[in-house]
Amino acid sequence: MTYFAQALTLVPTATGFDYTAVDVQTAADGSEIHLFGVGSAVLTPRPDLGAGWFEAVWDGEWTVTGGTGRFANVKPGTGPIILEMVQEPFDLFDPITLRPFTYTKTGDIDLGKKK
Repeated sequence: MTYFAQALTLVPTATGFDYTAVDVQTAADGSEIHLFGVGSAVLTPRPDLGAGWFEAVWDGEWTVTGGTGRFANVKPGTGPIILEMVQEPFDLFDPITLRPFTYTKTGDIDLGKKK
């Protein structure tokens, strides 16, 4: 599956951003799982790398909102999906550069399969 937030809204805070996001995860056959997330990002300055360089830790709760194809019957699981992403250092003044990140995701999704 691929991961990419389709729509992201950022609201500045004292330490970073609060966010809301709509995401679509797409399987190899084109089937999709649609999600909605809310959370925050904390930016930590990295002056050792130069002015404007930061690391970011993104935390959020995500909920399944629907799906297509083989995921047409997908539903939220037993609770929200908890996501934590740690983004490699980036230059805040170069927003075009997407920096790699690592993430952990906990929670479940009800794929709606018949038992």
